[in-house]
Amino acid sequence: MTIGDVQAVTFPGELGSIFGMQIKKNSKAVLPLVIGYADDYNGYFVSAEDYGKTYESMVSDMIEGETEKMIDKLKDCL
Repeated sequence: MTIGDVQAVTFPGELGSIFGMQIKKNSKAVLPLVIGYADDYNGYFVSAEDYGKTYESMVSDMIEGETEKMIDKLKDCL
């Protein structure tokens, strides 16, 4: 959602900070906002690099590497 210079990107879960920074970097807005836990909660979204190393990756329902695919598609929409 974009209103003037502000763009809000919602995400249905807890997004790793690396992905939030990628979203902000790819936004053309003056003030990009990444809002987690929006519309639903689907657990943790962590990088493939972190799988097996962190608690979040061990309890995530996401397939390793799937978060990267989702974020790439999201960046194309910005």
